[in-house]
Amino acid sequence: MGRPTLLLDGYAVGSWKLTRDKGAVSLVIEMLKPLSKRDLEAFAD
Repeated sequence: MGRPTLLLDGYAVGSWKLTRDKGAVSLVIEMLKPLSKRDLEAFAD
């Protein structure tokens, strides 16, 4: 089974996973390449 994929305009730009530590859950995002400011802002919306 592969890792969950992060898509931008239909293209894979990264992957993500959840980590757990002492009752806390964190979302870890690993980008395949640096994104432009415009693309980063698209994820914030």
